[in-house]
Amino acid sequence: PYTTLFRSHQGPGRGGVQDPGVVLMRAVYSDRGDDFAASLTSQTITLLKPARLQMANADQMKGVVTGRFGSTVIHGAHVVFKDVDLTQIRQVDVSAFASSRQNQTGGVIELRLGGPAGELLGAGSLTAPEPNPPGGGRGRRGGFRRDPVHIVIREESGLKDLCLVFSNEKTDPEVTLMSVSRIEFLPELTENSNEGQSSPNF
Repeated sequence: PYTTLFRSHQGPGRGGVQDPGVVLMRAVYSDRGDDFAASLTSQTITLLKPARLQMANADQMKGVVTGRFGSTVIHGAHVVFKDVDLTQIRQVDVSAFASSRQNQTGGVIELRLGGPAGELLGAGSLTAPEPNPPGGGRGRRGGFRRDPVHIVIREESGLKDLCLVFSNEKTDPEVTLMSVSRIEFLPELTENSNEGQSSPNF
């Protein structure tokens, strides 16, 4: 038996965002055979993705505009990452920010299996930033909220297509909710996780 590892080329992805690549693991086994039967060979190939995925490198996306500093989303937007190994994953952290200077309102992030109408794994939210301070203008940062959204998910195993759905029913359809840079998969819960909490009301 033997195992080979192959790492794909790393390079820029959508919007100039660095693509960390993937690792392809190939395990092959051949028996010795005998005088009456030829040797038999079997193999298994597994594609390993990194624990941190860039939002801009999702396999599918709708209602998303990618950029150098993050991907902006509107109400009803979603992205899909294919073949994500959720074995022993308890929490997903979404790096997101909302800026009142860009009229971003915050919203709910849902994790679903397969697609936007798939089974719900967990949800979290990014609240709206404070309004721009008086006198805010050129050169002023304005209201800004940058908080990792900690989402506890139920236990799953194996490779799944993971969908992130973004929503805020209280905002106009074309208003951006937030900007998202990356998604990280964790085997343990952090102190700020939302375990036991229901989906926020937006």
